[in-house]
This record gives sequence, structure tokens and C-alpha cells, in this order.
Amino acid sequence: MTDNAIVTYDETEKVAKAMVASGFFKDTQQASQAIVKILAGRELGFGAFASMTGVNIIQGKPTIGANLMAAAIKATRKYNYRVLEMTEKACEIEFYENGQPVGKSRFTLDDAKAAGLEGKDNWRKYPRNMLFARAISNGQRWYCPDACNGVTVYTPDEMGAVVDEDERVIDMPQQPPAKRIQASTETELPLDTPAPLVALETARAMTTSKGEVYGEMDNVTLAAIVTSIIKAQKADGITPQRYEELQYKLDCAKTVLEANNAK
Repeated sequence: MTDNAIVTYDETEKVAKAMVASGFFKDTQQASQAIVKILAGRELGFGAFASMTGVNIIQGKPTIGANLMAAAIKATRKYNYRVLEMTEKACEIEFYENGQPVGKSRFTLDDAKAAGLEGKDNWRKYPRNMLFARAISNGQRWYCPDACNGVTVYTPDEMGAVVDEDERVIDMPQQPPAKRIQASTETELPLDTPAPLVALETARAMTTSKGEVYGEMDNVTLAAIVTSIIKAQKADGITPQRYEELQYKLDCAKTVLEANNAK
């Protein structure tokens, strides 16, 4: 999947300048932006053109559309997936590793409503597309963590961007200022944190292993989860994949706390 013809920074810069000068990529106005997109895409296993059309950097994290994510999964030859259900109410995908089923990812309109997504224009117009994007994205992180060379990626919608039917970014979210998060007047998180990097609706939809929804928890419970996750990240023998999974849950918990404290 990678573009082996571009191997040095100088070559990357030349390609980036040519693409910006072409005027075909309206969301990229500077060569430096194009370079970052191409380099990020290369890390994920994509060529220059696919990176320019499908990779966006939102709040410092790489995002790609569901189509690129699905292609990355299949390109590994190690992983694969099969859509079990895809309607305007639910999408369920089964994931395989070396031909064996390893788990399923399901996202429904009820999940979208719980996360406050159903009011967004793209969810009203393209529910099947959005449900598939959430199901494939969650499944990729859960069951195929190395499909994108170990980089944790999200869809633009997960990061709060406004997208169209093909998940092209229409409008970027504004990054809130960093500040210290307090769980309540008595409970404070154990560390200073930057601005949350997960869209609020996505964070609220996150669940614990027992199925408890972050968005339905009080601040004290969320603070306890944060402490528990940080402790788990420091455990001996933790794998990079497990650490990234925990980090995503940690980001979600902090995002919900940030929103609760802003009320």
C-alpha cells in the first residue's frame, strides 16, 4: 500500500508542493500541511495521493475515512472482516485474524443517540455510512491494532469533524484550551492533562467491560476509572496494543469529566 517511489524528505516536499499547487486539494493550502499528511499516511501504509485525500490531522491525531481503514485491514492479509448487518439502525461487523473469528463490533442508532450523535447532519442524512464507520473503527482498534502499523487512528467523525457521505471533512472541530480537570469539589484527577482529544459524543458512548456507559456515570465514578486505567497502564508486561486501548479509554473518561465540569 505504501508509495515506495517517495523515499526521501526532498522527494516528499516536491510531491507535496506539486499537489498543493494543483489546486485539487482545497483543504490543504500549504506545502507543510501536505507534507504532514503524506508522512502520516506513509506511517499508516498509504501512498501520497491516498494520504492527501483520506488523511486529516485533527487535534494532533491522524484520522482516516472508513474506506481507507477497511482497505488497511484487508491489505494486511492477516486480518479480514465481514459485514453481518448494515441497515439504517445498526451495523455489525465480524473480524478475523488468520482466518479465525476474533470478535464482533456493533454500533446502533441507540448508541448514536446515547452519544448525542443523532442530531448531527451527517447522521441524519447518512446513517448507514456513519454506523459502518463507527463499527469498523472500533473493531480495528479492538481486534486489528497493528493494521495501521500500530498507530491508533480514528475516523474524522469520532474526532468531532463534520463530514459528508464519503467522510470527506467539511468542517474541523475547534480545539478547546487546556486546563486542569477536576472530577468534583472533593475529587481531582491525579495528573495535569491537556485538552481532551476525543469528541464528546464518542467519549460518552464508551463503555466499561461491564457495559457501563461513561456518559451515564457521575464524576466520582469517572475519576475512579481514570485512576484505575492509569494504574493498569503501569503494569509490568503490558503490550503496546493494550496500552493504546487503555489510553483511548482514558481520553474518553477525561473528556466526559471536562464536559461535566464545564456545566
